[in-house]
Amino acid sequence: MTEAEVSEKFIPELRELLKNRIVVLPPLIQRLKDIPLLANHYLNLFSRKDGKRTSGLSREATDKLVSYAWPGNIKELENVIQRAAIVSSEAVIIPGDLIFVLPSEKEIHKINLLRNERIRDLLRHPLIPKVFIWVNIFMVAVMAGFTLFGGSRPEGHPLQEFGNNPGMIITWLVWFPLLPISAFLIGRIWCTVCPLAGIGDLFSRIKKFNLPVPGILKRMDFWLVVLSFMFLDYVEEFFGVAEKPWATGMLLVIIIGVSVLFCILYERKTFCRYLCPLAGMLGAYSSMSLFEIRGNKKVCQTQCGQHLCYKGTEQAPGCPMFSYPASISNSTECMMCLNCLKSCDNRGVQINLRPPLQEIWRQSQPVLSLSLFGVILVGLMARHQFGHLTFWLSIEKSWGLIEGFSHTVVYLSFILLAFVPFALSSTLSAAASQEKVSENMAHYGIAFIPLALSGHLSHIAHEFLDEGVYELLQYLVKVYESLAAGVAIGSREVIISPFIHSSIITFLKTMMITGGMAGALIALIMIARRVSVRNVFARILPHLLVLMLFWIGYLFIFTAPTGAAPEPSPPPKARIR
Repeated sequence: MTEAEVSEKFIPELRELLKNRIVVLPPLIQRLKDIPLLANHYLNLFSRKDGKRTSGLSREATDKLVSYAWPGNIKELENVIQRAAIVSSEAVIIPGDLIFVLPSEKEIHKINLLRNERIRDLLRHPLIPKVFIWVNIFMVAVMAGFTLFGGSRPEGHPLQEFGNNPGMIITWLVWFPLLPISAFLIGRIWCTVCPLAGIGDLFSRIKKFNLPVPGILKRMDFWLVVLSFMFLDYVEEFFGVAEKPWATGMLLVIIIGVSVLFCILYERKTFCRYLCPLAGMLGAYSSMSLFEIRGNKKVCQTQCGQHLCYKGTEQAPGCPMFSYPASISNSTECMMCLNCLKSCDNRGVQINLRPPLQEIWRQSQPVLSLSLFGVILVGLMARHQFGHLTFWLSIEKSWGLIEGFSHTVVYLSFILLAFVPFALSSTLSAAASQEKVSENMAHYGIAFIPLALSGHLSHIAHEFLDEGVYELLQYLVKVYESLAAGVAIGSREVIISPFIHSSIITFLKTMMITGGMAGALIALIMIARRVSVRNVFARILPHLLVLMLFWIGYLFIFTAPTGAAPEPSPPPKARIR
């Protein structure tokens, strides 16, 4: 708009007053008092346009607006309020409704795979990822069916045994080990093809109320999935779910039921975003993944005004995670569903191949809940292995500890053993950097996720290579004999001699744990350098000491002997000559 066009809109008195004068308007960051006034003006404007009733901004939302730097000035404020008016489900705008598009950083060592037209066309195909969802729905139906049927059989029935029940084999030897591996390699790709959400979507086609997300879920955000994961992790081992077909089947049914309920009641995938117990773990590990989906910030700010990636189109619904690609700062917010790619015709969506761990130290908006969860995961993964150690099993037996009480004490102890040292190191580090302890925790806690993943993978390697691979092969032999010779599964014992030496397993676990420690060490250093170039060593020294403590503890726990101690042989009887 030219100067003459602007001048014509002024009343005569104002035009005369401004004549032959130069008016300098400072940037928005220097006019903090104007931000709430402008924000409310834009909010009323866009609310009327969308036919919504909004009463204004909450105090917390106003504080968040005032504390932001506004590199894009008033135009960026207008875009932020426009998005808030679109996503808000309440009369009052809360901080969770404010979606900022941070200034684009130089993308180092990233390759946008969508520059290849064949890849782009393939991923935009309507059957991607639907065909994989249907395959997984079939698999989870098999898992739930066999576990529930086997669990309902009388004692001694072949399907009551882990090695004869395909539902147990698939759930615990295939499905669960693949979860952390897939998150590390491809991000939250499992959430895209998840059968639990897929079944919920099927039921929602019959009836869907599309209620807005409750405010309490938005306010708690990632804390909810953290608590949900910790609860599931505690309950699963407390009741020995992995050893009982009926318990495994009921666990699947309960999670599917909750998913179906939320899919019917609430908009989009509220369950996946705020409540799914696996979302916390997968989200944490996805911060190290090799792939990411991001929005091209320049395209989104200059060419897009409809926000179709959020609203959805005829080709694909809006983002199920309530996210806006250009504002995504960590992969916990993205389930790799590709809806935004199918909805955007401006080529504003990118699928980047990136170096692992890069996201951890390039966090522009550190999330305290994610960082603390990364530290807690370090303790929880050690706890999984600790319960199998020979010396601990001997203590439980000699002291006569009740299994449930012992599990609870160990569970809480390992959470504290991870959190308390980190809280102390964060206090010392915050003193060196002159920042709040919570800010220091948010910055550095995420660096411990590589160590947590190494512990998770080490535990999987221990269970799979020590026993699981033989149970899987034995079941395959039973299936072959059933098909080829008509031998009923479970009617004949199949023995496969161990062919993986325990020293090889120990070596693999040691290498993974050391690799996880190295990844955490690199992340700590890079985070400290990104926060400030001053006092780097003083700021990271407390965290380095805690990392070394965790690493030594991991080496001890994951390499110590496991299994019940052999019964002592009876003393030789005296011979009477």
